[in-house]
Amino acid sequence: MMKKLLSLVAICMSMTAFAQNLVTFSVDMNQYAGPAYSQVEVSGNFAGWCAGCIVMTETSPGSLIYTVDSVLIPTGPIEYKFTADLFAIQENLTPGTPCTTTNFGFTNRFADITESTDLGIVCWESCDGCSVAPSEFPVSFSVDMNEYTGPAYSQVEVSGNFAGWCGGCIVMSETSPGSLIYTVDNVMIPPGDIEYKFTADFFAIQENFFPGGSCTITSGGFTNRTTNITGPTDLGLVCWESCDPCETVAETVDITFEVNMSAVPTAALGVFLAGGGNFGNPGDNAMTETAPGSDIWTITVTRPVGFSSYYTFTNGLCPDYSCKENLADLPCGDPNNFNDRFLPSVNSNTTIQHCFGQCTTDGTCETVSFSDVTFSVDMNAYAGTFSSVSVGGTWNGFNPLDFPMTETSPGSGVYETTISLADGIYEYKFIEDGGAGPDEYFETLTEGDVCAVTNFGFTNRALTVAGNATLPTVCFEACSGCPVLGCQAP
Repeated sequence: MMKKLLSLVAICMSMTAFAQNLVTFSVDMNQYAGPAYSQVEVSGNFAGWCAGCIVMTETSPGSLIYTVDSVLIPTGPIEYKFTADLFAIQENLTPGTPCTTTNFGFTNRFADITESTDLGIVCWESCDGCSVAPSEFPVSFSVDMNEYTGPAYSQVEVSGNFAGWCGGCIVMSETSPGSLIYTVDNVMIPPGDIEYKFTADFFAIQENFFPGGSCTITSGGFTNRTTNITGPTDLGLVCWESCDPCETVAETVDITFEVNMSAVPTAALGVFLAGGGNFGNPGDNAMTETAPGSDIWTITVTRPVGFSSYYTFTNGLCPDYSCKENLADLPCGDPNNFNDRFLPSVNSNTTIQHCFGQCTTDGTCETVSFSDVTFSVDMNAYAGTFSSVSVGGTWNGFNPLDFPMTETSPGSGVYETTISLADGIYEYKFIEDGGAGPDEYFETLTEGDVCAVTNFGFTNRALTVAGNATLPTVCFEACSGCPVLGCQAP
């Protein structure tokens, strides 16, 4: 009888350990002031931090309160945060706040799930609810600049009496690169009559209206746009200096870039379109994975008919372009333009398919040879203190968290790790306390060192992979081994 009772207790404990709970998440976006978004999500370790797997629904049109019910989560502690548009936008939470936890340099929301529960409504990037006055309503403004013929500008804004006619306080975003249509959502405005106009570059450029327009009012010698706010409002798209939409729309084409990353390890920070003088720096044009695990990344940009440009892809976020694809000596890389690819004139909507670092044009990757490379660094001569050592390079955008190194034996001070890399040319560095905020330190190398190469003002270790290799143990910040310390024979 006692054995049966113990068995029943064990079964009950096992069922409790794997119990699934129905959890409700809710977030209030009324005080969110970032870029426009199309959907809101919740992401967490209970779903592998999947981007966009758990999409939230607005409780009612214009409420800006998003919720998702009945998310199945096992009993135990969880980390999570609210995101938008497949992690293109994510909360930045303050370490030490009561609803958060900070691990490995990342601060996320924290909850201990013991039963099915509703976690309540919290404000974006806050542990508490929003304090938006119910007498304010979200208003969306949009302006079409395709018929604008004035001086060049760098940004477009909306200014009005609801914001003290502040120049540049409410910056608008282009709906897609080259569209020349700018919008801003969720401007919180009290009900009643407002006056406003579209401006550019901190009021250096502003709309000029003739009195008597159907959408304007003239007061005190100034003619501005006017409308009455009674609730959440989208004022629609109008042409610059007009009450109506533009009569002509510049002809544009949609260009979709796709790159297959299966030939290389994809950096944790993702893949970016960059370069050519038209696509900015790494980080400006983030690509998204076509489907979780596909390792095919895509982005669509809008450009004028006949557009052409050089361009490249970067494996990670590297301001120095050290993680860009290497097309040197390949027919698709122009040696006179940083070995970038070239896009001929585009006259219709087009999809371009590549493999990272290769010249294929159908989205497939040629077979690539991978080799196991063992890295080894001696920290005994390093004067600082550290708790971890890692290695990062152009194969992963120098991310310090991807490849931690292990001490060969306790107290040896020598750290190593083995990485499988496609045969090719790389740059790399050793890093102490990677991901530990201000304690993180990348080793400094001297231009001209025999083991180093300098590109774009950055000096890194050089590596050519052409088969399995165990690299010699080198001293941190040196090309050779550390000097032997202690007593030596004469």
